[in-house]
Amino acid sequence: MRIKIPDFLTTCIGIHLLLVVHLTYPQSNNERNEAFEGRSTFLNNSASKNLQLGNHALDEGNYDLAIDYYDASLYKNHLLTEAYYARAMAKEWKGLQKAALTDYNILLELVPEHKEGIMARAILRYNLEQFNLAFEDFEKFLTLPNGETTAVFFRSSLFESGTDKIITAQGASAEIYNYMGLSKTGLGAFNEAIIYFNKAIQLNPNASDYIVNRGIVFEKLGDKIKAIKDYQLALRVDPDNALASYNLGSLATAAGENQLALQTYSEAISKDPTLAYAYTERAFTKLQMNDLQGALIDYDSALVLDPHDPENWYNRGLVKSRVEDYESAINDFNMAIDLEPAYENAYLSRANTLIKMDEYQAAMDNYKLAIFYYPGFALAYYNRAIARYNHDDADGACKDLQTAISLNFEIAHSTFNKICK
Repeated sequence: MRIKIPDFLTTCIGIHLLLVVHLTYPQSNNERNEAFEGRSTFLNNSASKNLQLGNHALDEGNYDLAIDYYDASLYKNHLLTEAYYARAMAKEWKGLQKAALTDYNILLELVPEHKEGIMARAILRYNLEQFNLAFEDFEKFLTLPNGETTAVFFRSSLFESGTDKIITAQGASAEIYNYMGLSKTGLGAFNEAIIYFNKAIQLNPNASDYIVNRGIVFEKLGDKIKAIKDYQLALRVDPDNALASYNLGSLATAAGENQLALQTYSEAISKDPTLAYAYTERAFTKLQMNDLQGALIDYDSALVLDPHDPENWYNRGLVKSRVEDYESAINDFNMAIDLEPAYENAYLSRANTLIKMDEYQAAMDNYKLAIFYYPGFALAYYNRAIARYNHDDADGACKDLQTAISLNFEIAHSTFNKICK
């Protein structure tokens, strides 16, 4: 009589900070000299003219050309502070965050109270997870007097598409307090984070994002009641806040309230159909409710939105294996492993599926790889033991079973006695 090998399912249930901010404005300071020294247009211009031309290129979205002009401008006048600031913005648009940070640092060495520069560096430091340094910059920003400025900063959510103008360097106190709360959250100083979120909400009670962020911190502190109240308050302020709905769904899932979770994930998706993680969690909830086809549809949607998440490929593969679509399941496990070569669970599940396809040797190779990447993988030893026993390798099966037991894997006495008789 054959013994069934159990499948192994993971999920990525969790809560997320909404407001990870990206400053939409700097590559290295000296790497472009050769690029412009051979171009007379650059060298014939004054520093201020190159700055002007760089700003025009930046406005047109031609970041490489803008950086060339700023390099030329600084080549002519290395103390032209606005060229450092503008080049930093261009580099950041290009995704060259560390090079941008260098330019902001130079700018603030030259002009320590350059308000827009402090704001820009603070946001960039936050995005680079330099939370202590970011907090210091935000704190300094609040001490500076308001001045005339047309600088506009942008944010983009880590979990939602698009950007919207929210900050000018003049009159940004609520957003700065929100950032300070986020920085303290990143440092694990949750009680301090609450203080700053409270200040942000007091200044702008209609900013649902701030309320969600405070709710997330309450959740991290273990106060789920206050977290739920904040998510519900955020939805009263802004019924279209998708993350508030998602986080309520996450709490419902954790509490085993699958129907409520399904409803709130669906609400989140209806508010923002681009939320890949909401499809993922709704798929998991459907699995809990044994709706395998519904789960497959949601994993399909999640993978269309984010094809680079190995866990979604893996979990969809598990569902396909459960519905006996083995070839397709193997393809999904292959994708998961391509994206994460040391993904031990994917090797294990691929082995389990290969066993179902009577591909014994290929399955053994995959059990071996699962154990190679995770030597303490008791479930892999157990599953390989069952596979070996079912293929008349009782000695090998017993050795694997004993190893699993040594790794604290609980095995029924009847199973052990049958295999190691």
